[in-house]
Amino acid sequence: MRESAEEAGAHSIGARILKETLSEAQRELGDGTARLALFIGAAMEAGQRQIAAGASPSAFADALLALGPAFAAQLQARRSSAPEPQLFARAEGMDEALATTFADAIAHAGWNGAIDIRAGHRDESGLETGQGFLVELEPVSPSLPPAIGARFELARPYILVANDMLSALGRLAPLLDQFATRGKSLAIIARGANGPALDTLVVNGRLPAATLTALQPAAAGMGAVAALEDLAIATGATLIDPALGIGLDHVRPAMLGRAERLVLSRGLACFEGLGGDPSLIGQRQSEIRSAFERQRYLSLDREQLSRREARLSGRWARITLAPQPGAGREDNDARVAALSKVLAQMRAAETGGVLLAPSAVIATMARSFGETDAGSTDAARAARSTFCAGLQALAEGCGAAPWEAMPTLSGIVQKGISAAATMLRITAIIAS
Repeated sequence: MRESAEEAGAHSIGARILKETLSEAQRELGDGTARLALFIGAAMEAGQRQIAAGASPSAFADALLALGPAFAAQLQARRSSAPEPQLFARAEGMDEALATTFADAIAHAGWNGAIDIRAGHRDESGLETGQGFLVELEPVSPSLPPAIGARFELARPYILVANDMLSALGRLAPLLDQFATRGKSLAIIARGANGPALDTLVVNGRLPAATLTALQPAAAGMGAVAALEDLAIATGATLIDPALGIGLDHVRPAMLGRAERLVLSRGLACFEGLGGDPSLIGQRQSEIRSAFERQRYLSLDREQLSRREARLSGRWARITLAPQPGAGREDNDARVAALSKVLAQMRAAETGGVLLAPSAVIATMARSFGETDAGSTDAARAARSTFCAGLQALAEGCGAAPWEAMPTLSGIVQKGISAAATMLRITAIIAS
């Protein structure tokens, strides 16, 4: 489809529409692209026969679109509650140990929490869970803790967050002395540090019983800015940002954020017992959700926004998969992607329920829509016949699955109807 969509001329328009429809489904549903392609293919084949037999393309397409709400209502009437996560995972082919890991991750993080799945190295596998704001940070200098692979903790740290490269500490230097003499913990999170600022931070970090660390986001560009802004809100810190008119010379103790504990390990920082205002954190999550809805065509941006919202929930879980014997990197990445799809299905099922025995039920619904009334218009009969063909293909695509997530099925059909109607109109125009 990508190859066809790259061709020039009117005949590639349908391919471009299909390509975008499948990409949109992957972004929004996380699964279902193969079944969506089956639905559209069958509907297009049946629809082209109807047009060849004399059906008006415009009236036919309108009648096809009108079937969507009726199908959604019938589908919703057959809704069942989602199965337990462990049962769901086993039905997707996971072994007992991995299914248990998935269930434990969801039990801890919740359906809206941050759950990451990643490929590990050698015997690295298992489940990590925690509460707090989890973000990838690294020391601004190898001379500052934590050392590579080591674990470092700060109890009840004050937190300074700066969207700036620290070159000269200015009025921050006396503040460092106060923390050193009073035995209080301070974590500085900035874009980085160099020059005199870095030298001062390293000296203070090497002091006996040092309670100071200086970290920078592992992400670059706007990803780093987003991490710093979210961290400031989560901990209740005032973001130091020259672009906002707030520099290091403006720093006051009241501008520092708080947490009960900061744990750094293997490039991850977890801020536990966040000191931020819950209403401001909730407002930030709402802003991120709105941005997510606007990013309809940038899947990477949508994924990053989704992770940010989940991170602000304060609950997280990370599933690490050990590489399978003889598998290469691409195989391991494919396994992570497949399990991420299962997680997307599980979340969709928990949100919108499931359709039990989907293949048989959708086939029954297809036959129902295929029946025509004596008083139906030619366009309505053509639309029902076309819709029936798409549903039959979808039923076959569901195979022997014991259930399917309702939001996914509904999304497949709605997107399939819309794409098929548009493509049939265009096909008729090109043919004429």
